[in-house]
Amino acid sequence: MTLDEASLILNVKREDSLEQILKNYEHLFKANSPSPPPEKPMRGKALQPTHSHYLQSKVFRARERIEAELKLQDAPALPADAQTPPPPPEVPGGGKS
Repeated sequence: MTLDEASLILNVKREDSLEQILKNYEHLFKANSPSPPPEKPMRGKALQPTHSHYLQSKVFRARERIEAELKLQDAPALPADAQTPPPPPEVPGGGKS
């Protein structure tokens, strides 16, 4: 999922705070959750389900994608040439002749 798609699903902008993103996530996740069963069975018309596992999973994946992007932005970026090379292999006997 692209970052743009994740932002559209959660109805947030890239510059929005993590607090706003999580607020929208919670609302959408709960809105697509199954409601608790009624205490008294109702006679007559059966209620149509108002939840969607598919939409709920999309909302969850969108939150994951945005959080992953935020973690990448927070991680210190090391240039490829700044990595320390591994130490040379040790020679048995201390390397002395």
